[in-house]
Amino acid sequence: MTPPPPFVFGSGDSFADVRDCIPPRLIALAAKGPALLGLDTPAVAVAGLAHLAASLGRSCFFDDGSSQFPPCFSLAVLSDSLLPFDWLSLLGRGWVDDATRIQNLDSDHIRAVIKNALRDVATKGPDRSAIDPQFQAYADIIPLTVVNMMRRRTILSRVDPDAAARAVVDSRDHGAVIMNGAGDPMAEWAQLPPGKQQKLTEMLKFGWQGKPLTVTSKGAEVPGTVHALWITRREPVRRALFDRRGATVNQSAPVLFFLQRGNPKRLPAVDAVEFVEWSKCLKMAFDYRSNVPPEGPCTIAMNKHARQVAEEFYEQFANALVWVPESLHPYLSWLTDLPFRLFSIMLMSKTIERALDLKHTGVAKEPSKPDQNELQATMRQAVRLTRWLCQEHYRVVSSYKDAASTDSTGLATDSTDMAALEEVILAKLKDKGPLEPRELQRSFHALSAQTRNSAIERLKSNGLVIDDPDGKLAAAA
Repeated sequence: MTPPPPFVFGSGDSFADVRDCIPPRLIALAAKGPALLGLDTPAVAVAGLAHLAASLGRSCFFDDGSSQFPPCFSLAVLSDSLLPFDWLSLLGRGWVDDATRIQNLDSDHIRAVIKNALRDVATKGPDRSAIDPQFQAYADIIPLTVVNMMRRRTILSRVDPDAAARAVVDSRDHGAVIMNGAGDPMAEWAQLPPGKQQKLTEMLKFGWQGKPLTVTSKGAEVPGTVHALWITRREPVRRALFDRRGATVNQSAPVLFFLQRGNPKRLPAVDAVEFVEWSKCLKMAFDYRSNVPPEGPCTIAMNKHARQVAEEFYEQFANALVWVPESLHPYLSWLTDLPFRLFSIMLMSKTIERALDLKHTGVAKEPSKPDQNELQATMRQAVRLTRWLCQEHYRVVSSYKDAASTDSTGLATDSTDMAALEEVILAKLKDKGPLEPRELQRSFHALSAQTRNSAIERLKSNGLVIDDPDGKLAAAA
């Protein structure tokens, strides 16, 4: 098999390169995203992958030999739409509707379920006449604490670490996802007190690393996962994660950024065949999560060939990170573990797709052991998807570079219009040919080296300026 090309941040790895890696029912919907949903195909694809992971929750774990973690990952879609429609939640309705119905069960309905279950047990005894005549009276006063045990929280809309901790405890599998509520979630994060911002970031990081979460003020820990599925806007993201006055720890939060342009449809075609089939896929994944067998969640491991593919990407990623400004490293370094999540998602999706193709209407079964070639091929798909998502994430992060950078090549300290400066620099390089950085600086009046370097680094990160063989700056061909 042809080895993958070198991985470089800011170039290559477009969605066209990975279309064949997207699960069949998801790519069928994504391909019609513009017509059915008013959304670009790539946006539907990445949001669908995140929802598939969320629907599975902690029902399956990837084992890398030293730790185990579920497929869930956090996604923040940066929208430029002025309309407040939450299309991201709608896209996941195949599992979101069921999860919401469970956690919002009416108390009377829950009591009825418990009473029927108890009556069922009682009437199956060898001597039915021995049923306690006080049964009905006892059933009518079932304590509220017992009723609440049947409520299983999976989704919350408050961006608050204490609320997230309660949701983890209340969840059947100790997994909770934070979704959009009344306001912009990133704006809510930025408005939290510094201590709570740090606590939320730590919860996201520990969940990503497969470490226990602290869920009480006294330090009680449980194995758990908190992740996010958000639609947000550029300015709230800047305040929460890139503002130098914000909490520095937020920079390392494992949240994947993806840019979505245009206005989604206010009345999307949710009755279209493609949307219905995708919803069935999510529902089956959530059914599997809700019916994990007594022996516990399934564990997914690599063979040596899949491990080799993952290690090759790790080395390429590490080499590429060296060439990225140091101030961006916290925003990028966590992405090395994304292939493992996608590997789990791809394997589980294949099982679900096969079950749906066979018109299986029950609960999705634990995935059968794939053969060695399938493991390697699936890991290659996971790596290809990761390369693409890394580029999308990097484009968003690098666009905030001036706000995020704290090193000598970072933020301009004067009032220079950086966008205009970059255009002028690029024009000079195209007109005069390769120039030394100092030559370029002398061609401007009162331009500081820090501002010059900042503009040059942005142009390089966008692939517009390169270093020629003599070490001079040149406009890219």
